[in-house]
Amino acid sequence: MFYIGSIFLGLFKGFIAFVLIVGGYSNYQDKKRIYETSLHDMERAKKEALALDRINQAIAAEQNAKIMNAVNPFKEVTNGVKCPMCGKNAGKKISTTNRAVSVATVGLASGKIGKQYKCSSCGHMW
Repeated sequence: MFYIGSIFLGLFKGFIAFVLIVGGYSNYQDKKRIYETSLHDMERAKKEALALDRINQAIAAEQNAKIMNAVNPFKEVTNGVKCPMCGKNAGKKISTTNRAVSVATVGLASGKIGKQYKCSSCGHMW
């Protein structure tokens, strides 16, 4: 009798161990599937974020190009030559004819020799 009881006890322990092992393995498989799914979702989200970032960079570059090419309504309309003395964008090009006439009338003492621009604000020539 003692012998049959120990056999049943051993079988019962074996059955419990089997149930625990199978249950643990099933739990492991569920957690592994959840982990792999979350990894897959993270990779997909990372790819979507990179694609969105590239799109945002392209849009920003396009907007910057539009801004850079747009005409600023507050900017003075000038020829873009800045006077080195007063700093205003008021330089006007001295024509070759004007310089030739000055040299012909005054000679080598002409102040326009070697000068290309004259500031309409302060009169400085450079």
